[in-house]
Amino acid sequence: MEERSRSSSDWLTKDIAPESLASEKALALISARICLRRQELGLSRKDFAEAMGVSLAVASKWESGNYNFSINTLTKICSKLDLAFEPRLTPKAL
Repeated sequence: MEERSRSSSDWLTKDIAPESLASEKALALISARICLRRQELGLSRKDFAEAMGVSLAVASKWESGNYNFSINTLTKICSKLDLAFEPRLTPKAL
């Protein structure tokens, strides 16, 4: 069943480079984690933006999945949200 659903949705991604798909997935996961953690801590997006010293629009972009984070920005966000930031680069399985 999973194989069938994968092939039936290939048309959605067939013209997108695998690297772009991986990047979009990573950004979506990071953004979702930031949003969820902020909510777990009971912070409004406005309060979070103020604590980070950025505008509400920037904080919204962080949570939208459309922001290309720098390592510095991610480190600061994780520090404020009490999250561990531990990037890993590992060889692909053969």
